Order: sequence, then structure tokens, then C-alpha cells
Amino acid sequence: MLQEMKVETLRAAQVNPYLQHLEQHDNQPCAGRWASEFGPLNQVFTLLDPPALAAAAQYPADSSGLAALRPGDLVHRETWPLRAVKAYRPIHDALYELREYTLHPGTHERFVNLMLQSMQVRERYSPNVAIWVPLAGNPDRVLHLWAYRDLVHRDEARAGVAQEPAWKTYTEAIVPLLKAMHSTVLRPAKR
Repeated sequence: MLQEMKVETLRAAQVNPYLQHLEQHDNQPCAGRWASEFGPLNQVFTLLDPPALAAAAQYPADSSGLAALRPGDLVHRETWPLRAVKAYRPIHDALYELREYTLHPGTHERFVNLMLQSMQVRERYSPNVAIWVPLAGNPDRVLHLWAYRDLVHRDEARAGVAQEPAWKTYTEAIVPLLKAMHSTVLRPAKR
């Protein structure tokens, strides 16, 4: 399944007013929308799936909420076309963690296969919401989204899975493939 993640970076203190505007005035359907809480701040992430992508093409460019922003409020925006390796499934009332792994060239398929093989062990501790591989930009990246009740649950899940022998084997196998890891904690925007 093809999806698209829009990432908008806003000037400080503009995320909540922007999200409120989108909640009231944005009629474009989306699969999910979040605001960054930890990691790069002042960002809004919007996930579009195929029906939402088709619907978005019917809306004028300024209907996304950008018209509500003052000049300079939007600092940066980008769009990530994605191939869902594991389809997105929303978890309600959750805190999310978007993990982005940059891999050594040509290793993303091996990484994804290892990850999928270890998923049953990892999901004993918290659900995986999606796994994506970008279709543009650096092809040696994998993004995955995890759900937690709160930050304490995140810490408990990571500590618990670290004790699992199968997870230790997985970790040892992927470390040589990794160039960089990046984590952003996201809170869901109301929809």
C-alpha cells in the first residue's frame, strides 16, 4: 500500500493553533495526524492513505490549513511518499513513537525482513502501528511507528523486550546495518 506522510515544521507556539484550525476547517480526510512532543519540536505529521490522497487532489492547495498561518509561521514542509511494509492501524488514546533508521546502502530489505521476523516478540510489549520504506529521497531508510499508553509504558516496554533472547539476537543482527537512528515522540491530534 502506498501512503504519504506530510511533515510541517512551524514557528514556536504555532502548533496548537494550527491543529485547532485544522480540526475545525480541514475537510480533507487523513489516516492520522500527530504533533511532535520530543525530538524535533513544532512539527505536525499527517498520514494520507490512498483514498485520502485521491480526495486531497480535489481540494485547493490552500485548504490544508496553510491559509490560516501568518507569513513566517510555516518554517519548512516536506512530503514523504511511503510504501507500507506493515499497513497502518490506528491505536486510539496512545502516545506514539516514530523511529527512523538510516541504514548502510543496500541493506534495508535485510533490515525489514529481520524486523518482521522479530515483530511477534516485540509486540508482546507494545503494538507496532506501521512500518514504511520511503519511495523517494534516501532509499536506505526504514520508518516504524509504535504506540504506548505513556512514556512510562515506553520505558517498561523497551526494558522488557531487551531481556528477550530473541530480541537480543535481532539487535545483534541489525546493529551492523545501522548508520543512524532517530526517534520522535508524537501525540495524536484530535480528529
